[in-house]
Amino acid sequence: MDFLYDPYTFIARWVHDFLTGLGVSPAGERFITSLIGGFILATGAMLLVTMLIWIERKVVARVQDRFGPNRVGPWGIFQSFADLIKIFTKELISPSGIDWLPYNLAPVLAVASVLIVWAVLPFTATFYGANLNVGILFVVALGATGELGIILAGWGSNNKYTLLAAFRAVAQLISYSVPLVISTIIPVLFAGSLALNDIVSAQEVWFIFLAPLAGLVFFISNLAEVGRAPFDLVEAESELVSGFNLEYSGLKFGMFYVAEFLHALTAALVFAVLFLEDGAAQGR
Repeated sequence: MDFLYDPYTFIARWVHDFLTGLGVSPAGERFITSLIGGFILATGAMLLVTMLIWIERKVVARVQDRFGPNRVGPWGIFQSFADLIKIFTKELISPSGIDWLPYNLAPVLAVASVLIVWAVLPFTATFYGANLNVGILFVVALGATGELGIILAGWGSNNKYTLLAAFRAVAQLISYSVPLVISTIIPVLFAGSLALNDIVSAQEVWFIFLAPLAGLVFFISNLAEVGRAPFDLVEAESELVSGFNLEYSGLKFGMFYVAEFLHALTAALVFAVLFLEDGAAQGR
């Protein structure tokens, strides 16, 4: 019956009993459970991104009067997995004259800066990674490292077009980061805490109803942060060839692609946590 009412607590208790039975120390148990939790979160995020890519391609295709993916699997649902295999098997080409460290570090930072935010997101009252007392500050600070990945990609590629595109992208991201951060102050003031779990628990009434302007500003700034229309100026295909990721191929380009969709999903989750979570429902 515990599993029916609270599956996360049930599984955590089962893992605890299993590791204790093996004679694992408390410190070792914390380390192992952290690894398991991180693996589950990362895998779940990547699977969701794979599905979101398919959904967007189908929805955009309908808007543009096209069929979209419709060959690989029913309704083309396995097309994203086929693309994933293609990206993993394509040749990795690095131009001559690149700055090796920033060039290779940039795609890693792009994905890590978004994925690390999931460590503090409260999905339910009992299913979350860490309940930091400065959770919203963690989200804002660590999420901003993605801008560092963009500027490193432009600088390390040894290409004037990628450098200009990186400057353009970072200028947009920094500009909209200011209203984004200011709008997060409103939920913090309502909850009296920087912890995301406390912000959720305080929402007996959704904060979007109490502060619709702050919610709107946060939503619009989020769109700009993830480079969605009408703020899709980050890659600049028409003016700057492709953008800051021009000189990347294969898996490295795929990491930027995954980071873009993962960022959109994560931004939606953060918006839901700050303005749309039902604290009373989470407590039940």
